[in-house]
Amino acid sequence: MSMTYRPVKLTTEDLHEVKHLMGGALTLLSLWSLLSLSVDSVLLISGAMLAIAYALVKPAQVSRIPQRVWRFAGPVMVFIIAADFLLNLPEFIPSLVRMVVLLLIYRNLARRSQREDLQLILLCLFCLVISGVMTVSLLFAFQILLFTPIAMALLFVICLLDRGEETEPYKAQWMNFRWSRLAK
Repeated sequence: MSMTYRPVKLTTEDLHEVKHLMGGALTLLSLWSLLSLSVDSVLLISGAMLAIAYALVKPAQVSRIPQRVWRFAGPVMVFIIAADFLLNLPEFIPSLVRMVVLLLIYRNLARRSQREDLQLILLCLFCLVISGVMTVSLLFAFQILLFTPIAMALLFVICLLDRGEETEPYKAQWMNFRWSRLAK
C-alpha cells in the first residue's frame, strides 16, 4: 500500500485558529519566564497560566464570553492596575509584572485583531526580557530560543491573513473547532 501525499488547503478560519493558538503558546512561555522572578505574584501568574491553557484546550468555551464583558473588563483593569501601583510605591516592578500578566490574560481571552496580536507578541517579549534581565539566568537563553520561532511563525500567519484594505474583520467561530481537524 503506497501512501500518497495530498496537499491540504488551509482556510482563513484555520489560519485564524492557528494564530490564536500560537498566541496562547507564546503567552504560556512568557508567563513561565515570569515565574523565576521574586515579585510575590506566583498565584496570579499560575492562575493566568491555567486560564490560558484552558483557553487553548477549550476555545469554544472562552468564545462564549459576551463582548460586553470585555468592554467592562478594560476600565476595571485600569482601576485595579492604578490602585496596585499607588499602593505599592516606591516599589513598581511587582506592580508592573502584575499589570503585564493582567494584560496578557485580557489579550488572550478576548477577541484579537491584527493590531492586538502584535501587542500580544510585544507583551510576551517584554516578559521574557524583563525576566532575563532581572534573573541573569541561562534559562532565559533557552526561553528566548523557544520564543523566537513561535513569534516568527505567528508574525508569518498574521502577514498571511493581512490583505491590506481587503481584510475583513474576523470573528472566530470556535464552536466548530476540533484539534483533530486542525492537526490535519
